[in-house]
Amino acid sequence: MTGRTNYTEVANSGPMQGPAQITGVFEHFDPLLGETKPTAANLPLSGNWIGRTILVEDSGISRVWLGSGWGYGDGDTGWITLTPATGWTAYLPSVWGTPAYRFRSGKVSVQGVLLAGSGYTSKLFNIPLDFRPPNNKQFAAWIGTNSGNIVIQSGGDAIATGSFSSGSTVSLGELQYSRD
Repeated sequence: MTGRTNYTEVANSGPMQGPAQITGVFEHFDPLLGETKPTAANLPLSGNWIGRTILVEDSGISRVWLGSGWGYGDGDTGWITLTPATGWTAYLPSVWGTPAYRFRSGKVSVQGVLLAGSGYTSKLFNIPLDFRPPNNKQFAAWIGTNSGNIVIQSGGDAIATGSFSSGSTVSLGELQYSRD
C-alpha cells in the first residue's frame, strides 16, 4: 500500500495460518473500508488503489479512485433542498416542489420554481462542489412568460439570462446533466 501512512505493515509470503492471521489482515484493511471524508476537498491526492471508495459526507456522494483521479460512484443522494440566491425564493413549493437537487445514477437533476423578489440578481443559486458540472451547462428555461436560459457554471453559480423582473418566475424543472 504505497503512500499509506500510520499502519502496521503485514509481511508474510507464506500461506495463511488460520483465523488469527485472517483477522490480522482484516484489521490491516478495516480502517480503509467504509471510509468517509467531510468534503470533497478532503479527499487524498491519491486513492492508492483503483476502486477505493470514500463517502463524501456533505454531499452524500461516493467518490471512487479511478487510477488517475476521483470519479463518482453510482447511488442516490435523494433530493437536497437548494438555497436560493439573494432576492429569490421558492415559488409555490406545494405545487411545483421544493427547489432541490440530487445525484442519481451519474446525473445531477434540479427541480422547482424560483420567484424573483426584492434585491434579486441574475444569480439563482450556487450548487455545491460535488454536484457541479465539469464545464458550463446551458439549458432553455421559462423565465416569467418568456423563454430564456439558465447556465450552471463549472464554479457552481446558476445564472438566468433573458428578460425578467421582480415577480418573474424561473422553472428549474428541466435541468439535468452528467457529472463526469
